[in-house]
Amino acid sequence: MIIVMKTTRAFTFGLFLLPWVVWGQTTGENMNTSVVRIAELEIVPAQIEKFKTAGIENITNTLNAEPGVREFHAVIKRDLPGRVVILEVYADQRAYEAHTQSPHFKRFGSAVASLVTNKTLLDVTPLILGRKPSLSAPNPHVRIAEIDVEPSRLDAYKAAVVEEIEASIRVEPGVLAIFSVSLKDAPNQLRFFEIYSDEGAYQRHRESLHFKKYLEVTKPMIRSLKLFEAEPIMLGTRPGPTVPSGEGATSEPRSREELRAVAPALEHYAQTTLMGDLWKRPELSARDRSIVTLATLIARNHTTELSAHMRLALDHGVKPAEISEIITHLAFYSGWGNAMAAVAAAKEVFDERGIGPDQVAVATPDQLLPLDRAAEERRAKSVQENTGPVSPGLVHYTGELLFKELWLRPALAPRDRSLVTVSALIATGQAAQITFHLNKAMDNGLTQTQAGEVPTHVAFYAGWPSAFTAVPVMKAVFESRAPSESGTR
Repeated sequence: MIIVMKTTRAFTFGLFLLPWVVWGQTTGENMNTSVVRIAELEIVPAQIEKFKTAGIENITNTLNAEPGVREFHAVIKRDLPGRVVILEVYADQRAYEAHTQSPHFKRFGSAVASLVTNKTLLDVTPLILGRKPSLSAPNPHVRIAEIDVEPSRLDAYKAAVVEEIEASIRVEPGVLAIFSVSLKDAPNQLRFFEIYSDEGAYQRHRESLHFKKYLEVTKPMIRSLKLFEAEPIMLGTRPGPTVPSGEGATSEPRSREELRAVAPALEHYAQTTLMGDLWKRPELSARDRSIVTLATLIARNHTTELSAHMRLALDHGVKPAEISEIITHLAFYSGWGNAMAAVAAAKEVFDERGIGPDQVAVATPDQLLPLDRAAEERRAKSVQENTGPVSPGLVHYTGELLFKELWLRPALAPRDRSLVTVSALIATGQAAQITFHLNKAMDNGLTQTQAGEVPTHVAFYAGWPSAFTAVPVMKAVFESRAPSESGTR
């Protein structure tokens, strides 16, 4: 995740409101009672991994055991190795004092005492603490800003900040949280802690109309500005209530609070392994992982997280037309009902982002991709020999509709269409079809390294048995292609 000051791009979906929370304003709490603490620590660089382990354990235990803790985030300044920033939000002073007396906090203090060479505790007053109901994101981008404002212009500056943060959280899907506080002993010095779904969301924020307005209005008010990019150790939050996001909205992924209440170990693995490791593995790009995830969720008709992953796919560079085509393609490989369920999820996301009919895949493209006639003749001969005597109709539609039309639609590149197909086959345990389609995928440009990572990713979204069922078949394909694939690893 990321700490940021404020920089985002406007989306074109008009007045559509995303779910969002402002602690102390929309939650019914009195923000005057909220206690915000910021700690800046210097850690022995060689001991940073040990500090991370202790920090994650402390944050996890705190959020599991202390209902008065609202936010607990720890990050490392990227250009200053060993410089850790911790931001904590408590419901009131009593909640803060209870935390300082908790056994897990005392255990944390003892564990890191020898690792910390210097620490600064900032006593701050919250200006606005705005965030989405969920901060879940595979690759969050965090930024921190330190701003010194001309004292005589402070009230005007604060008004501009509140307006900009409210707009960013409400309107921009990729802006997950922006917390703004001022130092109690120097109210004209402000700190911003910002979390974006990924770096792309941050760059879009920079181009938003409301952020550009903020820059123009506040430029003469700011005396100095420091910006830092940060690497998350852990971003821990206790979700608040949501503002409705429009009629017919599908549910988001389970909140971390719900996970902790029912399956704390699941929440732990979601944060440390799924988001903290899997999505960062280099064998597949973030865009490819989004394609694999969409294919898996659609193929298995897992709609609860589908809207959220469609938003993430768009942020990772998957085009609306490609999402449209993935749904159409999977109607043939996972069933019409699954595709229709995916349409409902996509409609919600497309509407909120202002994606119109001109941006999705057309029904009948002017020109199809060229057909590899030799490969199609080999495929057709094999299918006719094995399937024709049993089901001639299936042979007909397989050739004329799937391989001479669907596979040649230009809205999805052949390599990506193969990636979708292989992912869906693995997710649904259709091992008998993997040999042909994995060979086709590699003929279409998917490397062995990329192909081998697909079951790893699918395992988390479709289960280990589905992934392991595919492995022997994939191994046989790789071995059969070994002489010609030696340069692709």
